[in-house]
Amino acid sequence: MKKIVDFLNLLKAKWGIFYLREIKSRWTKRFNILNSGPRRCMEYRIFPYFHANSGIQSILLVGVAECTRHYEDYFKDKKLVYTIDIDPEKAVSGIPGRHIVDTVENIDKYFPDSTFDAVLMNGVYGWGMNDEASLVRSLEKVRKVLKKGGILLFGWDKVPKYDPIDLDSKPYFKDFEKFRITGVERVELDNKHHHIFDFYRKP
Repeated sequence: MKKIVDFLNLLKAKWGIFYLREIKSRWTKRFNILNSGPRRCMEYRIFPYFHANSGIQSILLVGVAECTRHYEDYFKDKKLVYTIDIDPEKAVSGIPGRHIVDTVENIDKYFPDSTFDAVLMNGVYGWGMNDEASLVRSLEKVRKVLKKGGILLFGWDKVPKYDPIDLDSKPYFKDFEKFRITGVERVELDNKHHHIFDFYRKP
């Protein structure tokens, strides 16, 4: 009987050590932003800049999904927040009464020039916006509706499958200035899609 008890205590001790190591690993990964998912990085590292900046009161969110529904509450203190997505089935995830079902290429049909302080565009290029012409037109229209000094957040995946035109190969953002948020102009994540957040400003 004593041998059985000793054996069970040994298993318990080993399992306890394993469990503590697992917990430590999970928490370490959770708070290591560069090893986390793009959504967590954006919400915990990047969005606080836009939320806390009193000079940013009008925001356009390009692309919506189930995981973005809470953005309405997150930015509820801002004066003007709109969402846009070309997929009508995703409209339920947009901001009620302030959602547009269309491509961002047509955003100038809905707002006059210099409307927004910021345009947040993540996971659109390479996930539906897959050709050079669409990208160029979209950036042109985004620039129009941005105020002078307005900020563009552009999130994308630097892997061939989701980077169909090799975004870094040409100066697609030549009409913008690079801008620093949290001290950097670009955040590169160590995830399987090598997600990148680039920050720009309208001169």
